[in-house]
Amino acid sequence: MRRRAVLCILLVASVTAPAVAAALTSGTTFTGPSRHGRYAVTVFARCSVAGCVSARLFTVQVTAGRPGALAGRCPYGTYELTDAAPIAAGHFSATAQFRLFGRILTFSASGTIDGVRSVHGSVSGPPACGAPDTYTIPVTVVG
Repeated sequence: MRRRAVLCILLVASVTAPAVAAALTSGTTFTGPSRHGRYAVTVFARCSVAGCVSARLFTVQVTAGRPGALAGRCPYGTYELTDAAPIAAGHFSATAQFRLFGRILTFSASGTIDGVRSVHGSVSGPPACGAPDTYTIPVTVVG
């Protein structure tokens, strides 16, 4: 009897995770600060083809630095991580590099969709922008 209960839990988890990603429509947006305020994170669910029903890709934007600090080790700006991997079992990840003022800045973000209500994960940037941080942000626009 004990084995049957464990098997049922595993089957529900494996079926539910892809269904979460399928429930997102293109244009659904999550935006908010990271836990310690080092970054602001925006996650846009989007489609890969016109007329699709459920979003399978993400565009992630990371805002770092202090407003007004346009130069220096952590220039203020919003960095778009356009290479977000397709949603797989409710998970996504993206990394991008930016060349500014002769330096290369690398930003990464990964996350998990918690239904259509929120997304949680981690974000990191150059050491000058602060240590890696986590985030849990609510949906702000439903597509």
